[in-house]
Amino acid sequence: MNATVNTNPQQRPWLKVYEELGISGAAPVVEERSLADYIEQHVREHGRSAALEYLGITVSYAELDALANRLANGLKGLGIVKGDVIGIHLPNTPQYIITLVAAAKLGAAVSGVSPLLTPAEVTHQVNDAGIKVLISLDQLYN
Repeated sequence: MNATVNTNPQQRPWLKVYEELGISGAAPVVEERSLADYIEQHVREHGRSAALEYLGITVSYAELDALANRLANGLKGLGIVKGDVIGIHLPNTPQYIITLVAAAKLGAAVSGVSPLLTPAEVTHQVNDAGIKVLISLDQLYN
């Protein structure tokens, strides 16, 4: 791994705060890799290992990757491309993680949309964030 530290203050404004507070070494070296890259690496190295545990069901890294690929292909079919914003209007479920990984595979950004918001608040966030697709549960639809 040949990761480099980006010290550009415009891209990492928190470094100035660290300096002012006398905090040194607080910014770890972070590789230029997406969440999807990490999942795919885990599939190669630990494909059968548990990636998610939810209500007694285990989802392996290989299963997570396959589900995320299916969703990514579906989103791509809807016209989602790199840089688009996907809204995730879900509680803490495996589908939330699957959507995060699928978005990373497409290079899309995500905006978490709380299931506790009112319909008017959801509408505002969708418009404000420029969300192109909203992933939700039918039970949350009003």
